[in-house]
Amino acid sequence: MLTPPYNPFQKRIDDVSVDDLGVLRTVPEGLYVEYKRELTDPKSIAKSVAGFANSYGGWLIFGIAEANDTTAGTFIGIPTIDAPAAAVKIRQAISSHMSLPAYFEIKIISGQSAELGLAESRAIIFLEILPSRNTPHVHSDGRIYRRFNNETRAETDRYLLDQLWQRSEGHQKELTAFFEHELEASKSEDEASYVEIFIVPSYWKVRTPRRAIPFKEFAQLMQQGLPNVGGLPFHNIFSSSDSLIARQTSGNNFERITFTWRWFYDGRSHITVPLSSCKLSDYETANNFFKTYRYSEEFLQLCKATKISWGPAIDLNTIFALFWGITLLHKKLSESAGIEFPFNLKLRTRGFWRCIPFLDLLAFKNFCTTYGLPIVQQDEAFWPPENFLCVLPGPEDGTDESGWIAGNSTKMFAGLCQMLGFPLEGMATNEEWATEITQLIGRAMEAQAHRNQGT
Repeated sequence: MLTPPYNPFQKRIDDVSVDDLGVLRTVPEGLYVEYKRELTDPKSIAKSVAGFANSYGGWLIFGIAEANDTTAGTFIGIPTIDAPAAAVKIRQAISSHMSLPAYFEIKIISGQSAELGLAESRAIIFLEILPSRNTPHVHSDGRIYRRFNNETRAETDRYLLDQLWQRSEGHQKELTAFFEHELEASKSEDEASYVEIFIVPSYWKVRTPRRAIPFKEFAQLMQQGLPNVGGLPFHNIFSSSDSLIARQTSGNNFERITFTWRWFYDGRSHITVPLSSCKLSDYETANNFFKTYRYSEEFLQLCKATKISWGPAIDLNTIFALFWGITLLHKKLSESAGIEFPFNLKLRTRGFWRCIPFLDLLAFKNFCTTYGLPIVQQDEAFWPPENFLCVLPGPEDGTDESGWIAGNSTKMFAGLCQMLGFPLEGMATNEEWATEITQLIGRAMEAQAHRNQGT
Protein backbone atom coordinates (compact mmCIF):
# COMPACT_ATOMS: atom_id res chain seq x y z
CA MET A 1 0.00 0.00 0.00
CA LEU A 2 1.28 3.48 -0.88
CA THR A 3 2.00 5.90 1.93
CA PRO A 4 -0.03 9.14 2.03
CA PRO A 5 1.49 11.80 -0.27
CA TYR A 6 3.76 14.46 1.22
CA ASN A 7 2.05 17.79 1.86
CA PRO A 8 4.05 20.84 3.03
CA PHE A 9 0.83 22.74 3.79
CA GLN A 10 -0.91 20.05 5.86
CA LYS A 11 -4.17 20.85 4.08
CA ARG A 12 -5.90 20.03 0.80
CA ILE A 13 -4.76 21.98 -2.22
CA ASP A 14 -8.13 23.67 -2.62
CA ASP A 15 -7.73 25.13 0.90
CA VAL A 16 -4.26 26.59 0.31
CA SER A 17 -4.15 30.40 0.13
CA VAL A 18 -1.46 33.01 -0.43
CA ASP A 19 -0.98 33.23 3.34
CA ASP A 20 0.21 29.60 3.39
CA LEU A 21 3.00 30.03 0.85
CA GLY A 22 5.59 31.24 3.33
CA VAL A 23 6.19 27.67 4.53
CA LEU A 24 7.90 26.96 1.19
CA ARG A 25 10.87 29.06 2.33
CA THR A 26 11.72 26.09 4.57
CA VAL A 27 10.99 23.39 1.98
CA PRO A 28 13.91 22.49 -0.29
CA GLU A 29 13.46 21.15 -3.78
CA GLY A 30 13.84 17.40 -3.64
CA LEU A 31 12.02 14.09 -3.85
CA TYR A 32 8.58 15.67 -3.33
CA VAL A 33 8.89 19.28 -4.54
CA GLU A 34 10.05 20.94 -7.77
CA TYR A 35 10.13 24.70 -8.34
CA LYS A 36 9.94 26.33 -11.77
CA ARG A 37 10.55 30.05 -12.42
CA GLU A 38 8.15 30.02 -15.36
CA LEU A 39 5.98 27.74 -17.44
CA THR A 40 8.17 25.26 -19.29
CA ASP A 41 7.57 23.43 -22.55
CA PRO A 42 4.87 20.70 -22.67
CA LYS A 43 7.27 17.75 -22.76
CA SER A 44 9.16 19.05 -19.74
CA ILE A 45 5.92 19.47 -17.79
CA ALA A 46 4.82 15.91 -18.61
CA LYS A 47 8.27 14.60 -17.65
CA SER A 48 8.06 16.16 -14.18
CA VAL A 49 4.51 14.96 -13.59
CA ALA A 50 5.34 11.42 -14.75
CA GLY A 51 8.36 11.38 -12.44
CA PHE A 52 6.26 12.26 -9.40
CA ALA A 53 3.41 9.88 -10.32
CA ASN A 54 5.81 6.97 -10.84
CA SER A 55 7.47 7.71 -7.50
CA TYR A 56 5.78 8.99 -4.36
CA GLY A 57 3.75 11.92 -5.60
CA GLY A 58 4.72 15.53 -5.10
CA TRP A 59 4.28 19.21 -5.88
CA LEU A 60 5.23 20.95 -9.13
CA ILE A 61 5.13 24.72 -8.57
CA PHE A 62 5.43 27.39 -11.28
CA GLY A 63 6.42 30.97 -10.53
CA ILE A 64 9.03 30.40 -7.82
CA ALA A 65 12.81 30.62 -8.21
CA GLU A 66 15.03 28.54 -5.93
CA ALA A 67 17.28 30.06 -3.28
CA ASN A 68 20.88 28.88 -2.94
CA ASP A 69 19.77 26.17 -0.50
CA THR A 70 17.12 25.05 -3.06
CA THR A 71 14.22 26.26 -0.88
CA ALA A 72 11.68 28.70 -2.32
CA GLY A 73 13.57 31.90 -2.99
CA THR A 74 11.94 34.59 -5.10
CA PHE A 75 8.17 34.45 -5.63
CA ILE A 76 8.30 35.77 -9.19
CA GLY A 77 4.89 34.52 -10.24
CA ILE A 78 3.43 34.57 -13.73
CA PRO A 79 1.02 37.22 -14.99
CA THR A 80 -2.36 36.56 -13.38
CA ILE A 81 -4.09 37.36 -16.64
CA ASP A 82 -2.18 34.50 -18.32
CA ALA A 83 -2.73 31.96 -15.53
CA PRO A 84 -5.97 30.34 -16.85
CA ALA A 85 -4.39 29.76 -20.27
CA ALA A 86 -1.29 28.38 -18.56
CA ALA A 87 -3.44 25.89 -16.62
CA VAL A 88 -4.99 24.70 -19.90
CA LYS A 89 -1.51 24.32 -21.40
CA ILE A 90 -0.44 22.21 -18.43
CA ARG A 91 -3.45 19.91 -18.75
CA GLN A 92 -2.88 19.52 -22.48
CA ALA A 93 0.79 18.76 -21.93
CA ILE A 94 -0.01 15.95 -19.50
CA SER A 95 -2.72 14.41 -21.67
CA SER A 96 -0.59 14.64 -24.84
CA HIS A 97 2.77 13.47 -23.55
CA MET A 98 1.91 10.78 -20.98
CA SER A 99 0.40 7.34 -21.29
CA LEU A 100 -1.58 6.94 -19.15
CA PRO A 101 -2.11 10.53 -17.92
CA ALA A 102 -1.51 10.77 -14.17
CA TYR A 103 -4.04 12.12 -11.71
CA PHE A 104 -3.25 15.60 -10.43
CA GLU A 105 -4.95 18.67 -9.03
CA ILE A 106 -4.15 22.21 -10.08
CA LYS A 107 -4.65 25.53 -8.35
CA ILE A 108 -3.87 29.13 -9.22
CA ILE A 109 -3.06 31.33 -6.23
CA SER A 110 -2.92 35.08 -6.79
CA GLY A 111 -2.96 38.08 -4.53
CA GLN A 112 -0.42 40.52 -3.22
CA SER A 113 1.91 39.41 -0.45
CA ALA A 114 4.41 41.93 0.87
CA GLU A 115 6.03 39.23 2.98
CA LEU A 116 6.80 37.09 -0.07
CA GLY A 117 7.31 39.92 -2.53
CA LEU A 118 4.50 38.58 -4.72
CA ALA A 119 2.95 41.35 -6.79
CA GLU A 120 -0.81 41.73 -7.00
CA SER A 121 -0.73 41.09 -10.75
CA ARG A 122 1.24 37.84 -10.42
CA ALA A 123 0.12 34.29 -9.61
CA ILE A 124 1.64 31.00 -8.50
CA ILE A 125 0.43 27.78 -10.15
CA PHE A 126 0.47 24.59 -8.08
CA LEU A 127 0.14 21.00 -9.23
CA GLU A 128 -0.34 18.31 -6.62
CA ILE A 129 0.48 14.96 -8.22
CA LEU A 130 -0.69 11.92 -6.31
CA PRO A 131 1.41 8.73 -6.24
CA SER A 132 -0.16 6.64 -8.97
CA ARG A 133 -1.41 3.08 -8.65
CA ASN A 134 -1.62 2.67 -12.43
CA THR A 135 2.11 2.70 -13.09
CA PRO A 136 4.22 2.95 -15.08
CA HIS A 137 3.33 6.22 -16.77
CA VAL A 138 5.32 6.36 -20.00
CA HIS A 139 6.47 9.67 -21.47
CA SER A 140 5.92 10.43 -25.15
CA ASP A 141 9.67 10.04 -25.69
CA GLY A 142 9.32 6.36 -24.70
CA ARG A 143 11.04 6.69 -21.33
CA ILE A 144 9.73 5.93 -17.85
CA TYR A 145 10.70 8.75 -15.51
CA ARG A 146 11.02 8.72 -11.73
CA ARG A 147 12.00 11.28 -9.14
CA PHE A 148 15.55 11.03 -7.74
CA ASN A 149 16.40 13.52 -5.00
CA ASN A 150 15.93 16.92 -6.67
CA GLU A 151 15.79 15.80 -10.29
CA THR A 152 13.63 13.75 -12.63
CA ARG A 153 15.42 11.17 -14.73
CA ALA A 154 14.71 8.05 -16.76
CA GLU A 155 14.57 4.81 -14.80
CA THR A 156 16.81 2.02 -16.13
CA ASP A 157 16.97 -0.33 -13.15
CA ARG A 158 15.00 -3.48 -14.08
CA TYR A 159 14.10 -4.21 -10.47
CA LEU A 160 12.57 -0.77 -9.93
CA LEU A 161 10.73 -0.98 -13.25
CA ASP A 162 9.30 -4.34 -12.18
CA GLN A 163 8.17 -2.70 -8.94
CA LEU A 164 6.16 -0.18 -10.96
CA TRP A 165 4.42 -2.97 -12.88
CA GLN A 166 3.71 -4.82 -9.64
CA ARG A 167 2.20 -1.70 -8.11
CA SER A 168 -0.29 -1.54 -10.98
CA GLU A 169 -0.97 -5.29 -10.88
CA GLY A 170 -1.68 -5.16 -7.14
CA HIS A 171 -4.15 -2.33 -7.71
CA GLN A 172 -5.90 -4.27 -10.47
CA LYS A 173 -6.19 -7.33 -8.23
CA GLU A 174 -7.86 -5.27 -5.50
CA LEU A 175 -10.29 -3.74 -7.99
CA THR A 176 -11.05 -7.12 -9.55
CA ALA A 177 -11.84 -8.57 -6.13
CA PHE A 178 -14.26 -5.69 -5.56
CA PHE A 179 -15.95 -6.04 -8.96
CA GLU A 180 -16.26 -9.82 -8.76
CA HIS A 181 -17.74 -9.96 -5.27
CA GLU A 182 -20.58 -12.48 -5.25
CA LEU A 183 -24.00 -11.35 -4.08
CA GLU A 184 -25.67 -13.57 -1.53
CA ALA A 185 -28.96 -14.61 -3.08
CA SER A 186 -31.56 -17.23 -2.30
CA LYS A 187 -32.29 -20.14 -4.67
CA SER A 188 -35.55 -18.48 -5.64
CA GLU A 189 -33.52 -15.56 -6.99
CA ASP A 190 -31.30 -17.63 -9.27
CA GLU A 191 -33.23 -16.44 -12.30
CA ALA A 192 -33.33 -12.77 -11.25
CA SER A 193 -31.76 -10.20 -13.59
CA TYR A 194 -29.99 -7.21 -12.14
CA VAL A 195 -27.39 -4.56 -12.89
CA GLU A 196 -24.55 -3.78 -10.51
CA ILE A 197 -22.80 -0.40 -10.51
CA PHE A 198 -19.33 -0.05 -8.99
CA ILE A 199 -17.94 3.43 -8.36
CA VAL A 200 -14.39 3.87 -7.06
CA PRO A 201 -12.42 7.11 -6.44
CA SER A 202 -9.69 7.45 -9.05
CA TYR A 203 -7.16 7.89 -6.24
CA TRP A 204 -8.59 5.08 -4.08
CA LYS A 205 -6.31 4.22 -1.13
CA VAL A 206 -3.98 7.09 -2.00
CA ARG A 207 -6.19 9.83 -0.60
CA THR A 208 -8.77 9.09 2.07
CA PRO A 209 -12.13 10.86 2.55
CA ARG A 210 -11.95 14.03 4.63
CA ARG A 211 -14.58 12.74 6.99
CA ALA A 212 -16.67 9.68 7.70
CA ILE A 213 -20.32 10.36 6.94
CA PRO A 214 -22.22 10.00 10.26
CA PHE A 215 -24.98 7.40 10.18
CA LYS A 216 -27.81 9.90 10.79
CA GLU A 217 -26.54 12.15 8.01
CA PHE A 218 -26.32 9.21 5.61
CA ALA A 219 -29.81 8.03 6.58
CA GLN A 220 -31.32 11.48 6.09
CA LEU A 221 -29.71 11.85 2.69
CA MET A 222 -30.83 8.40 1.51
CA GLN A 223 -34.39 8.61 2.90
CA GLN A 224 -35.29 11.99 1.42
CA GLY A 225 -35.96 10.87 -2.14
CA LEU A 226 -35.99 14.51 -3.26
CA PRO A 227 -35.06 15.55 -6.82
CA ASN A 228 -32.08 17.59 -5.61
CA VAL A 229 -30.48 14.45 -4.12
CA GLY A 230 -31.36 12.04 -6.91
CA GLY A 231 -35.02 11.27 -6.20
CA LEU A 232 -34.23 7.76 -4.95
CA PRO A 233 -35.96 7.05 -1.62
CA PHE A 234 -34.52 4.24 0.51
CA HIS A 235 -36.48 2.86 3.45
CA ASN A 236 -34.19 0.40 5.22
CA ILE A 237 -30.89 1.94 6.46
CA PHE A 238 -28.25 0.16 8.54
CA SER A 239 -24.48 -0.16 9.02
CA SER A 240 -21.80 -2.84 8.70
CA SER A 241 -18.14 -3.02 9.71
CA ASP A 242 -16.92 -1.31 6.52
CA SER A 243 -19.94 0.45 5.05
CA LEU A 244 -23.34 2.08 5.35
CA ILE A 245 -26.21 0.36 3.54
CA ALA A 246 -29.54 1.61 2.20
CA ARG A 247 -32.24 -0.61 0.69
CA GLN A 248 -35.42 0.29 -1.16
CA THR A 249 -37.90 -2.05 0.50
CA SER A 250 -41.25 -0.28 0.18
CA GLY A 251 -43.55 -2.49 -1.89
CA ASN A 252 -40.83 -5.16 -2.19
CA ASN A 253 -40.20 -8.47 -0.46
CA PHE A 254 -37.94 -7.42 2.41
CA GLU A 255 -35.91 -10.64 2.22
CA ARG A 256 -35.17 -10.57 -1.52
CA ILE A 257 -32.57 -8.63 -3.49
CA THR A 258 -33.85 -5.08 -3.75
CA PHE A 259 -32.44 -1.80 -5.01
CA THR A 260 -29.49 -1.52 -2.61
CA TRP A 261 -26.76 1.09 -2.13
CA ARG A 262 -23.65 0.18 -0.15
CA TRP A 263 -21.43 3.18 0.65
CA PHE A 264 -17.99 2.12 1.85
CA TYR A 265 -16.13 4.30 4.34
CA ASP A 266 -13.23 4.64 1.87
CA GLY A 267 -15.46 6.31 -0.75
CA ARG A 268 -16.50 3.36 -2.92
CA SER A 269 -20.11 2.57 -3.85
CA HIS A 270 -21.66 -0.77 -4.83
CA ILE A 271 -25.20 -0.38 -6.13
CA THR A 272 -27.49 -3.29 -7.02
CA VAL A 273 -30.50 -2.67 -9.28
CA PRO A 274 -32.91 -5.58 -9.86
CA LEU A 275 -34.88 -5.31 -13.10
CA SER A 276 -38.49 -6.25 -13.76
CA SER A 277 -39.15 -9.02 -16.25
CA CYS A 278 -41.88 -11.31 -17.52
CA LYS A 279 -41.97 -14.71 -19.18
CA LEU A 280 -42.97 -14.85 -22.83
CA SER A 281 -44.68 -18.21 -22.45
CA ASP A 282 -47.97 -16.38 -21.76
CA TYR A 283 -48.43 -13.49 -24.19
CA GLU A 284 -51.59 -12.27 -22.52
CA THR A 285 -49.71 -11.81 -19.25
CA ALA A 286 -46.78 -10.24 -21.09
CA ASN A 287 -49.07 -7.82 -22.86
CA ASN A 288 -50.52 -6.74 -19.53
CA PHE A 289 -47.02 -6.44 -18.06
CA PHE A 290 -45.90 -4.04 -20.81
CA LYS A 291 -49.22 -2.19 -20.98
CA THR A 292 -48.94 1.64 -21.33
CA TYR A 293 -45.77 1.37 -23.43
CA ARG A 294 -45.92 2.84 -26.92
CA TYR A 295 -44.07 0.10 -28.84
CA SER A 296 -44.77 -2.94 -26.65
CA GLU A 297 -47.35 -4.47 -28.99
CA GLU A 298 -44.93 -4.47 -31.94
CA PHE A 299 -42.20 -5.89 -29.68
CA LEU A 300 -44.39 -8.75 -28.44
CA GLN A 301 -45.66 -9.51 -31.95
CA LEU A 302 -42.06 -9.80 -33.11
CA CYS A 303 -41.29 -12.13 -30.20
CA LYS A 304 -44.28 -14.23 -31.15
CA ALA A 305 -43.36 -14.26 -34.85
CA THR A 306 -39.82 -15.33 -33.89
CA LYS A 307 -41.44 -18.18 -31.92
CA ILE A 308 -39.84 -17.17 -28.66
CA SER A 309 -41.71 -18.96 -25.92
CA TRP A 310 -39.27 -19.03 -23.00
CA GLY A 311 -38.25 -15.45 -22.37
CA PRO A 312 -37.90 -13.61 -20.17
CA ALA A 313 -38.25 -10.09 -21.52
CA ILE A 314 -36.47 -7.48 -19.38
CA ASP A 315 -37.94 -4.01 -18.87
CA LEU A 316 -35.03 -1.55 -19.19
CA ASN A 317 -37.13 1.57 -19.39
CA THR A 318 -36.58 2.78 -15.82
CA ILE A 319 -32.80 2.39 -15.92
CA PHE A 320 -31.94 5.81 -17.38
CA ALA A 321 -33.85 7.56 -14.62
CA LEU A 322 -32.03 5.39 -12.07
CA PHE A 323 -28.65 6.26 -13.59
CA TRP A 324 -29.59 9.94 -13.36
CA GLY A 325 -30.52 9.63 -9.70
CA ILE A 326 -27.45 7.53 -8.89
CA THR A 327 -25.10 10.07 -10.48
CA LEU A 328 -26.58 12.94 -8.47
CA LEU A 329 -26.84 11.04 -5.19
CA HIS A 330 -23.25 9.80 -5.46
CA LYS A 331 -22.17 13.41 -5.97
CA LYS A 332 -23.97 14.40 -2.76
CA LEU A 333 -22.41 11.52 -0.81
CA SER A 334 -18.95 12.39 -2.11
CA GLU A 335 -19.37 16.04 -1.19
CA SER A 336 -20.46 15.03 2.29
CA ALA A 337 -17.35 12.86 2.69
CA GLY A 338 -15.06 15.46 1.12
CA ILE A 339 -14.01 13.30 -1.82
CA GLU A 340 -13.26 15.06 -5.09
CA PHE A 341 -14.04 13.73 -8.55
CA PRO A 342 -13.13 11.98 -10.82
CA PHE A 343 -14.36 8.46 -10.07
CA ASN A 344 -13.92 5.22 -11.97
CA LEU A 345 -17.03 3.29 -12.95
CA LYS A 346 -17.83 -0.27 -13.94
CA LEU A 347 -21.14 -1.99 -14.73
CA ARG A 348 -21.92 -5.68 -14.37
CA THR A 349 -25.03 -7.52 -15.55
CA ARG A 350 -26.11 -10.81 -13.99
CA GLY A 351 -28.87 -13.26 -14.79
CA PHE A 352 -29.31 -12.16 -18.42
CA TRP A 353 -28.59 -15.39 -20.31
CA ARG A 354 -31.08 -15.76 -23.19
CA CYS A 355 -33.05 -12.73 -21.96
CA ILE A 356 -34.50 -10.20 -24.36
CA PRO A 357 -34.18 -6.51 -23.40
CA PHE A 358 -37.05 -4.17 -24.15
CA LEU A 359 -36.73 -0.41 -24.59
CA ASP A 360 -39.78 1.63 -25.50
CA LEU A 361 -37.92 3.70 -28.08
CA LEU A 362 -38.58 3.98 -31.79
CA ALA A 363 -34.90 3.38 -32.46
CA PHE A 364 -35.07 0.09 -30.54
CA LYS A 365 -38.20 -0.99 -32.46
CA ASN A 366 -36.48 -0.20 -35.76
CA PHE A 367 -33.33 -2.03 -34.63
CA CYS A 368 -35.32 -5.19 -33.85
CA THR A 369 -37.22 -4.98 -37.14
CA THR A 370 -33.98 -4.63 -39.10
CA TYR A 371 -31.61 -6.95 -37.25
CA GLY A 372 -33.86 -9.17 -35.19
CA LEU A 373 -34.30 -9.36 -31.43
CA PRO A 374 -31.12 -8.95 -29.36
CA ILE A 375 -30.96 -12.15 -27.30
CA VAL A 376 -28.30 -11.86 -24.59
CA GLN A 377 -25.74 -14.66 -24.84
CA GLN A 378 -23.93 -14.09 -21.53
CA ASP A 379 -25.29 -14.61 -18.05
CA GLU A 380 -22.69 -12.19 -16.68
CA ALA A 381 -20.84 -9.36 -18.41
CA PHE A 382 -18.82 -6.24 -17.57
CA TRP A 383 -18.69 -2.80 -19.14
CA PRO A 384 -16.16 -1.51 -19.92
CA PRO A 385 -14.67 -4.96 -20.58
CA GLU A 386 -11.54 -6.47 -19.06
CA ASN A 387 -9.35 -4.07 -17.06
CA PHE A 388 -10.73 -0.86 -18.50
CA LEU A 389 -12.69 1.58 -16.37
CA CYS A 390 -15.11 4.28 -17.39
CA VAL A 391 -14.16 7.67 -15.95
CA LEU A 392 -16.93 9.60 -14.23
CA PRO A 393 -15.59 13.18 -14.27
CA GLY A 394 -16.80 15.90 -11.94
CA PRO A 395 -18.65 18.98 -13.15
CA GLU A 396 -16.28 21.69 -14.32
CA ASP A 397 -16.53 25.23 -13.05
CA GLY A 398 -19.37 27.07 -14.73
CA THR A 399 -20.94 23.95 -16.26
CA ASP A 400 -24.63 23.23 -15.95
CA GLU A 401 -25.19 20.48 -13.35
CA SER A 402 -28.13 18.93 -15.19
CA GLY A 403 -26.06 18.74 -18.37
CA TRP A 404 -23.23 17.08 -16.46
CA ILE A 405 -25.62 14.53 -14.92
CA ALA A 406 -27.24 13.86 -18.29
CA GLY A 407 -23.83 13.25 -19.87
CA ASN A 408 -22.73 10.74 -17.23
CA SER A 409 -26.13 9.03 -17.18
CA THR A 410 -26.05 8.68 -20.95
CA LYS A 411 -22.54 7.22 -20.75
CA MET A 412 -23.76 4.50 -18.36
CA PHE A 413 -26.96 3.92 -20.33
CA ALA A 414 -25.02 3.53 -23.60
CA GLY A 415 -22.66 1.05 -21.93
CA LEU A 416 -25.56 -1.05 -20.65
CA CYS A 417 -27.31 -1.04 -24.03
CA GLN A 418 -24.11 -2.18 -25.71
CA MET A 419 -23.78 -5.05 -23.22
CA LEU A 420 -27.32 -6.19 -23.91
CA GLY A 421 -27.09 -6.17 -27.70
CA PHE A 422 -28.42 -2.74 -28.67
CA PRO A 423 -25.68 -0.18 -29.50
CA LEU A 424 -27.03 3.37 -29.34
CA GLU A 425 -24.75 4.53 -32.19
CA GLY A 426 -25.13 8.26 -31.84
CA MET A 427 -28.65 8.39 -30.44
CA ALA A 428 -27.38 10.36 -27.44
CA THR A 429 -26.23 13.17 -29.72
CA ASN A 430 -29.59 13.36 -31.46
CA GLU A 431 -31.28 16.74 -30.91
CA GLU A 432 -34.47 14.93 -29.86
CA TRP A 433 -32.63 12.67 -27.37
CA ALA A 434 -33.60 14.65 -24.26
CA THR A 435 -37.27 14.71 -25.28
CA GLU A 436 -37.28 10.98 -26.09
CA ILE A 437 -35.71 10.06 -22.76
CA THR A 438 -38.04 12.34 -20.77
CA GLN A 439 -41.08 10.78 -22.43
CA LEU A 440 -39.63 7.29 -21.92
CA ILE A 441 -39.21 7.91 -18.19
CA GLY A 442 -42.82 9.08 -17.97
CA ARG A 443 -44.11 5.92 -19.66
CA ALA A 444 -41.91 3.73 -17.44
CA MET A 445 -43.34 5.34 -14.29
CA GLU A 446 -46.84 4.83 -15.63
CA ALA A 447 -46.10 1.15 -16.37
CA GLN A 448 -44.69 0.62 -12.88
CA ALA A 449 -47.76 2.21 -11.29
CA HIS A 450 -49.95 -0.03 -13.44
CA ARG A 451 -48.13 -3.14 -12.17
CA ASN A 452 -48.24 -2.00 -8.54
CA GLN A 453 -52.00 -1.57 -8.81
CA GLY A 454 -52.32 -5.06 -10.29
CA THR A 455 -54.60 -3.80 -13.03
